[in-house]
Amino acid sequence: MVILVLYMRSNVERVEKMNKIVNKDLAKEKGLIIDNNYDLYKKIENIYKYLFEYFLLSKIDLGKYNNKIKNSNLYFGVPHPNSEQLLSNLNEYLNLEYIYILNNFYIEKIDINDINVLKQYIDKKIEINEHLLNIIKNTYKEVIKNNYRNGKYTNLKYKVFYGYVHPKNAVDNDALVLKIFYSRNTIKLEDEEFINNIKNKREFLEKLSNEIIDEVKNKLEINCNILIEKIPN
Repeated sequence: MVILVLYMRSNVERVEKMNKIVNKDLAKEKGLIIDNNYDLYKKIENIYKYLFEYFLLSKIDLGKYNNKIKNSNLYFGVPHPNSEQLLSNLNEYLNLEYIYILNNFYIEKIDINDINVLKQYIDKKIEINEHLLNIIKNTYKEVIKNNYRNGKYTNLKYKVFYGYVHPKNAVDNDALVLKIFYSRNTIKLEDEEFINNIKNKREFLEKLSNEIIDEVKNKLEINCNILIEKIPN
C-alpha cells in the first residue's frame, strides 16, 4: 500500500512517498514481527480490522447511508473498486456497495495482553464478545492514528494522501477515513439530464458525507474524513 504524506511546516510543504510506517522495534518487542517476518503482524491486523468494523457498524449505521445512495434514483451504478483504489483489505467485512474504510491499523500500539487475546483467534472463527469489543473501544483512536515519524510518536497534525497527491485525496492523520465509490449511470440520459444528474449527485454525496461526519463526531468523538470517487467501470 502506498501512502503519500504532506508535512506543513513554516508555510513550506514537503512531500514524501512512503509505505505504511510500522514501529518495527515496538512490533518486534511485542512479538508481532519475528526475524523480519510480518505474517503474524498481518494476521493480528486482520483480526483487529474485523473487530473494528463490527464495533463501528454497531455505533454508526453505515448501511443506512449506503441505502440512501442505492435508493436515491440518481443512477449511481454499482462500483467495483480495485485493490489500488481501496488501499485497504477491510472492504470484504463491510458488505456495502458504496462505502469503504481506508485506514491503516497500527496494531503495535496495542498492549501485549490484548495482543495475546487476539492471537487466540488466529485460524479460528471470531465470536464477538464484550472483552473483544472493549479492546477495540479502548484502543482504536490510537491504532488508526498515523503519527510515527522519525523514530518516535508525535502529536503533530498533518495530512496523509490516500492515492496520488491531490487535494481531494488529503485526509487528517488522526481521522477515521471512509471512501464513497460510485460508478457510471445505470440508464442513458439526454445531455441536459446528464449534466443535471452530475450536479445532483455531487450535492447529494456532499450532504450525505456531512451527515456521516457529524454522526461519527457525535457518537465516537473522533475526526472523520470522507473521500468520494467515481469509478469508470
